[in-house]
Amino acid sequence: MGHRYYRSEADALSDEDPADVLAARLFARGGVDYLHVHGNVATVDLAKGFTSEGIVEIITGLFAHYEA
Repeated sequence: MGHRYYRSEADALSDEDPADVLAARLFARGGVDYLHVHGNVATVDLAKGFTSEGIVEIITGLFAHYEA
């Protein structure tokens, strides 16, 4: 898996690619300027004035089939 770069939700083209799904969900949340994904590492650049609140839940719940 190579480097993936996202500047908006429009860059997430697939509903099945994990990086695209993550990008779509993060941009739908709002407050994200830029996302870089490489393998299992995601770097989120927040928009000025926004916090990371809720991002951990989006990432950890991305492909959870069973709630703990």
